[in-house]
Amino acid sequence: STYKLPLNMYYYEQQAKGVYSGSTSVGGTSLDNAHYLSLVWSDNDVSEAMIYHLGSFYTYKTLMNDYYGQLSASELDSRYWEGNYYSTRFMIKTLYQLYSRMDEFWEMIGYMVEACPGDYLQRYSGNTVVAHKEGYFEGHIHDVGITFADSPFLIAVFTRDLPSDEDAYEVIGRLNAAFISYQTLAVRRQA
Repeated sequence: STYKLPLNMYYYEQQAKGVYSGSTSVGGTSLDNAHYLSLVWSDNDVSEAMIYHLGSFYTYKTLMNDYYGQLSASELDSRYWEGNYYSTRFMIKTLYQLYSRMDEFWEMIGYMVEACPGDYLQRYSGNTVVAHKEGYFEGHIHDVGITFADSPFLIAVFTRDLPSDEDAYEVIGRLNAAFISYQTLAVRRQA
């Protein structure tokens, strides 16, 4: 479901350009509601309708790389074109654009903060705000996001074949917590 991050960014950008409006019908609902369902509730039916509203699957994947990943053909794994496969490199580049243009994506970031409260990257974040888009598919548990620590950072954690789902949630949450601690100490040392 991390694929919903660049997908929603693209639609928000197209809305800002006037190509679509919040009332545009996508997947039997308004685009405004589709953003909410896709980002907060990770609704697959609505998100897939958003993909095919753009045209073919190939068109969607081309747009996502052209706008966000900006990876060369040699940097894209062949699986990129076969399904909703994205690399951590692609996601970090996407998150960088989201972070550097937050004023354009304020609603999206709010939805990302609201999603899966207290779990994944937010599990051990304490009072640190985390805007994230989680993903779960056949034992592969991922999360990507912006952690608004004393010195904000981008993070993408993809897990695979851990003994249990709980182990994956722990790895994701504890890794983010470790980075928060590190950033907090680094900022204090600079002060």
